[in-house]
Amino acid sequence: MAPHNPLAELIAEKGVLLADGATGTNYFKAGLTSGEPPEFWTTDRPDEVTSLHQQFVDAGADIILTNTFGCNPQRLRLHNAQDRTYELAKRAAQLARAVADKAERPVVVAGDAIAVRSMMNLCLSFDHRVLDGVAAARFLQGVRRWLEGFSEQVPLY
Repeated sequence: MAPHNPLAELIAEKGVLLADGATGTNYFKAGLTSGEPPEFWTTDRPDEVTSLHQQFVDAGADIILTNTFGCNPQRLRLHNAQDRTYELAKRAAQLARAVADKAERPVVVAGDAIAVRSMMNLCLSFDHRVLDGVAAARFLQGVRRWLEGFSEQVPLY
């Protein structure tokens, strides 16, 4: 017997699902300051986190994401909080799960995360016009080949 998979069941039932969005924007509207990690709100301002989850559910979201976008040791190290990763992630999941469990319909809780590594970003524009995807990709492929010519030891992504 296949394990219970609420997401697959909801997709099979509805076909198209609605997920939450603009979480960071909403936290800024609620008072998050620039540079402050929203993950801290899971312990410092849990009512705000819960309220936002509830607003998404009330608006019809089938999927709500945990408040864990930057909840990893690399990102939290910027705030000397790398040792709080598990605590913050667990509490974020608990807050989202509590809202989903109260809903009168199935709501899936999904973890939200980014991979963080040291990186350099290259912004492409000519004459203040953003390049379309094809032109940008061709340009970056050329840059990549050029950079790889310097050293095969440098991984490029």
